[in-house]
Amino acid sequence: MTLAEYLAQPKVTSVAVARRLGVAHSTVLRWAERRVPADRVRPLAAITGLHPHELRPDLYDPPAEAAA
Repeated sequence: MTLAEYLAQPKVTSVAVARRLGVAHSTVLRWAERRVPADRVRPLAAITGLHPHELRPDLYDPPAEAAA
């Protein structure tokens, strides 16, 4: 699941995610359209439950079960 797909879920808002990260909600929306900064991948993954690979496949390998 991508960040955009995550944010499209019912009861999930960019505002809530942004508050937890201490950024503007427009920043989270920009990340969903483009790329999450490398220093924000782990905190965002912890909040959303997304694997870092889903947020930045150029930096992180897929989870072991997906690679098999």
